[in-house]
Amino acid sequence: MKQALQYIRYAFWPALVLAPWLVVLTWVPPTGVRPPLGNPIFTYFLAFVLVVGVILSVILRHLIQRSKRQAAHPAKIYTFMEEVLRTDPTAERLHEAGLFCFEAGEWERAITYLARVGQEALELHRSARYHLLLAMLELGRFDEASRLQGELAADFFTSDQRYNIALAYKKHAFLARAKEQFLKLFLMDIGFRDVSQQLQEIGDLERSRRLAPAYSFLDGAISERYSDLTVREDRGQSVVCEALDRDLGRQVVLRALKPEHANEAAIDAFLSEARALAAWDHPCILKVYDIRKDRLPYFCVESFDGRPLPELAGVSLSERVEWLRRLVELAEKTGGFEPSRVLANDRGELRLASMPAAPATVPYAFLAQLAAPGGPASPVIEHAAKGLQMLLEAGASTAEIRRGVDVLDTVLRLDAEERERTAVANCVRWLEHVHRHWIHGLKSKFSVIKRFPGEPGKAVSIFGREANLLEVDKMLAALEEQARQRPATPARAVPELTALMEQVERLELQELRGQVARIAQLSEVEAGRLLSEVSEQFVGLSVGIARFLETLEVDLAQLVELVSRGAGGVAQTAFEEAGEAGWTVRTARPDELRHDLKTILEDAVHNAVEAGAQAVTFGLRRGGDRRYLAVVVEDDGPGLPEGLAERLARERYSTKPGGAGTGLSTSMHLAERHGGVLAVANRSHGRGARVEINLPTMTE
Repeated sequence: MKQALQYIRYAFWPALVLAPWLVVLTWVPPTGVRPPLGNPIFTYFLAFVLVVGVILSVILRHLIQRSKRQAAHPAKIYTFMEEVLRTDPTAERLHEAGLFCFEAGEWERAITYLARVGQEALELHRSARYHLLLAMLELGRFDEASRLQGELAADFFTSDQRYNIALAYKKHAFLARAKEQFLKLFLMDIGFRDVSQQLQEIGDLERSRRLAPAYSFLDGAISERYSDLTVREDRGQSVVCEALDRDLGRQVVLRALKPEHANEAAIDAFLSEARALAAWDHPCILKVYDIRKDRLPYFCVESFDGRPLPELAGVSLSERVEWLRRLVELAEKTGGFEPSRVLANDRGELRLASMPAAPATVPYAFLAQLAAPGGPASPVIEHAAKGLQMLLEAGASTAEIRRGVDVLDTVLRLDAEERERTAVANCVRWLEHVHRHWIHGLKSKFSVIKRFPGEPGKAVSIFGREANLLEVDKMLAALEEQARQRPATPARAVPELTALMEQVERLELQELRGQVARIAQLSEVEAGRLLSEVSEQFVGLSVGIARFLETLEVDLAQLVELVSRGAGGVAQTAFEEAGEAGWTVRTARPDELRHDLKTILEDAVHNAVEAGAQAVTFGLRRGGDRRYLAVVVEDDGPGLPEGLAERLARERYSTKPGGAGTGLSTSMHLAERHGGVLAVANRSHGRGARVEINLPTMTE
């Protein structure tokens, strides 16, 4: 109706103008004599003109109004597209969205959608990969495009698609890759389109791409195997270039000697450096791929995108310790190196850019800077770092420095593991706390509906008492506050722990409080349904938390008693408890704790037997700090000579003839894996030795 009125409005003015003329020209006077203009044919003609004029006016006005309409804003289009994909993320929809963005020049959006098209529809997958490759080339992401194309089968694209891909490479001046694609098409079909002409044009472009005048000597002096030369560094007598190895299809670095310095002595020294690099087989030394001494001497090494090591700032101490380890090994192998010639990339890889000049020296001062903590650290880490720095400042041997690096690395590893354990323990304690104080109680409150099956009215009346509603609201508010204060989940946390913490955080407690406050206004059926749903939710969560906490528990009393019964070689064993009912600890790795603690205890019994003990006593103790439990093993042997306990803890030391000296240090390491501490000493009363393992309980 609205559109019809709009058309009548369009036709009003043409009709208003033409209608009077139609009346005048068709008027017949009273005399009955018809004037010439009153001819019926002329009347019909004027009527036809009137109708056509009205129609043309309507059409013209409609076209004018249509041209004034504004096109939809692109942001609205993409928002609508996201909504469609959220509800229907099929391969067809993703492919359509990707092609739309591709045609609109939205390359990033096109890549996002096309990359999500799976292989369930082969044709769509082929089309998506083809347009994805072109979009990457448009954005200049040549490495990603080459990697994607390398992952696909040789016959994945059609000849037409390969031709268009080659054109895209050529458009963006990636001539080597474009030439490779056109050559493949040329070999498959010599007459395909204008491939031969494209190859000729690429050859002309390659020949026309000249280096700067100062480095024009490289043009024609380097083998045709290497293309796309770019000078990266000028070293006076030589230049360093980046290039593409056409035969192997990889980026390399060329080092070429300048013609003005190409005398016999300089050539020998230049090539000697290449031979020296090639002679060493070490991860930190660049690999030599090729060497040429005809025309212009040059050699080819691996491409390494790194920066000089002293320029890197903000590197963690653990990464610098790993660098120290590699550099000490490098110094042992080569005799020394120049710090300014060491390159490092963002992945922490190191390369020595050139061999040191003889005689090579170890850069102790530079290594000492790498060993500095560079920020706040724990006293243990600072002590280990200071010890390593003192070794370096004193010019110690590489063997001593390597041992110092190992000590610092061990301290850092234990510190990281301790932080990880502490974070997990905090999460476990938080989960146990909210379960014990609120979740379990709320489960009982809402489960009133289960105590009166078939009687929702009675359950609702009991639950709806004012005192009970106030208590439930108070518990929900406290749980909501605790959910906001949940500790951060560590990077390597237990998956079940993370899932349960997130489940607690996802509880819609604010909304639930409002529903509970209005429960008296609901009908019995609605109130019963609400209680049933909330009860199921809290019952499932409570049972899940309880079962998870049980899986983390290790019963030390049961484990120690089992070891004491199986102890062989001694005349008497005993297991003493301190009268407490609960001797359990929690750990994120319960199976490993059982195995490692059993190994420690059996090793302690074995050492006692070899020392001549006749009786061994196992015990459990709880000190003043309730967060730790101690497992104690005492024997009636001769005990330890004064000062020997400290030496036994050192690796590779043993009092036994032919002993490896790793038993006690291994036991200490096993205890440290679980945040524990192992101590060896003589018994305070009586004869014999005492081994004590303190373990964190991970409880409140």
